[in-house]
Amino acid sequence: MSSPLDSLIEEVDEDLRRDRAVALFRRFGPHLIALALGVIIAVAAVIMWRQYKSEREMARSTTYAAALDAINRGNPEEASQLLGQVTAGGASSGYGVLARLQDGALKAKGGDTGGAAAIYDGIATDTGVDPLFRDLAQVLSALTTFDTADPAQLAGRLQPLAEGNGPWRFSAKEISGHLALKAGDTARAKTLFAQIADDPRAPEEARSRAAAMASTLGN
Repeated sequence: MSSPLDSLIEEVDEDLRRDRAVALFRRFGPHLIALALGVIIAVAAVIMWRQYKSEREMARSTTYAAALDAINRGNPEEASQLLGQVTAGGASSGYGVLARLQDGALKAKGGDTGGAAAIYDGIATDTGVDPLFRDLAQVLSALTTFDTADPAQLAGRLQPLAEGNGPWRFSAKEISGHLALKAGDTARAKTLFAQIADDPRAPEEARSRAAAMASTLGN
């Protein structure tokens, strides 16, 4: 039978592990966002290939490329204006979706997390958008609102992704683990991280992060 002192020690130890885990998320969080945004750029090439025959899409591709150049030059105002022109030509497919995602990233980087989340949520609920991008928008929205949204509500939105077979399932499960930690459910957080770490299908970086989190939370 444990004494009150033993219980106090366990409680303090639990708090310390949770604090270390939160610190790890602060370290790894930007890498998750960078990974998601990197995919946006990568799939642009696929869309270009699929739609290169369309004269309108060729024009939009030029504008989209100019917007990316403006981002690289550190000119978010010009980039946002160009992205708006791309979106105006059709917001639910091709470069229109990419432009919306990039616009959300610009807003998030500029500190307008509410505006970024609104864009991501709009994409996630747009039935005209390819499911791949809708799911990506859901993940980006969760990352953007992690510090402000209710953990249980956010985890509920991510649950279908985390338990599904889509390409973003491991990202959704990893974020869900941090949300469980934020809500004080260390046991669930540890379970989710262990599932990622033990799954050979998970990306190597995700497995490494999850293993570090599970180890930090302890046995």
